[in-house]
Amino acid sequence: MVSADRTSIERPIKDCGSVLARFAEDAALVVDLAAKSDGFCTLCEEHALATEALQHCSRSPVGSDPTFFEYLGIIRELELEIVVALANEKRSLRPLQGDAPKRGATF
Repeated sequence: MVSADRTSIERPIKDCGSVLARFAEDAALVVDLAAKSDGFCTLCEEHALATEALQHCSRSPVGSDPTFFEYLGIIRELELEIVVALANEKRSLRPLQGDAPKRGATF
């Protein structure tokens, strides 16, 4: 039982390494979102695979691997989806504007 809990906590960090590196300023949010969203975990896994493939392609002489730009495009699309997911999560964590106390309010 303890090992299952530990695995579920470690999984997002492991699977989201490239996303954590790319979006370091939102690292805590990435980990939290990955822990509760299988879809976000899939985005992270796809980003890691595409990043690894791009690194492999970049070892070839410039222009010799036509898939380089394909992987670059895939990474850009994934990062756009990740940015949207992070923005939506940030929005859901903010209190509603009507619920926030106003400045100068006395209690």
